[in-house]
Amino acid sequence: MLSILDAPAFGAELLKSGSQGEDVLRVQARLAELGYFHIRPTGVFGGKTRSCVVAFQEFNEIMADGTIGQETMDRLFAVSAVRHPIGSSVEIPIGPSVNAEIKIFGAATPWEEVNALFKLGNPTKITDCWTERTFNVTRLGGDSHAEVACSTAADVEVFLTVFGGEPNWSKRPVVVHLDGQDVAASLQGMYHGEESVDASGLDGYCCLYFTSSTAHFHSLVDVEHRSNIQDASSGAAS
Repeated sequence: MLSILDAPAFGAELLKSGSQGEDVLRVQARLAELGYFHIRPTGVFGGKTRSCVVAFQEFNEIMADGTIGQETMDRLFAVSAVRHPIGSSVEIPIGPSVNAEIKIFGAATPWEEVNALFKLGNPTKITDCWTERTFNVTRLGGDSHAEVACSTAADVEVFLTVFGGEPNWSKRPVVVHLDGQDVAASLQGMYHGEESVDASGLDGYCCLYFTSSTAHFHSLVDVEHRSNIQDASSGAAS
């Protein structure tokens, strides 16, 4: 499993055109998350992957040779990795943040324990760490992380305020209040999928990550979610 800043371990050989396997899949998935790779990851390092690696290296001020050595791998999986730039005419709402130190914390509880506590169908309170706004979500599913939707229209209103006015792909540190416990988590603000809570008036659900949660695809660890969880738990009592 990847730590927050660790790149996938790989052998002495570079990842380059013609390389195949698990590490290539992880690289392609991470490039996709950062906005460089726009097709389904295949695990095969072809011309498209090489051009995306070159673009990533250029924007991250790494020697742009289209191969992946340790420097590129470390940078790719760092929280500080530079995303592919978006045109200045495109406004991405990400919601308000607080520059001051976070004051709302929860325990870094492993997903395996949270999964048993977080019951399907029951409204559960979430507190956004940056704004300290609270709203309720209902768990609809999820095997490696929770898939949740706002429980009511009033909850949607707070959710949208927190995320800048509309659903989007930004991620925020949150605390989830489960069975008398405060648990550190990270919430992504984009609604997707087919299931939903009718009372909320918003179709779909969004993803809620906890410690040791992984993505749908190939059990990848999301470094931004991991960083948020670290922030949301750093002040919790041990």
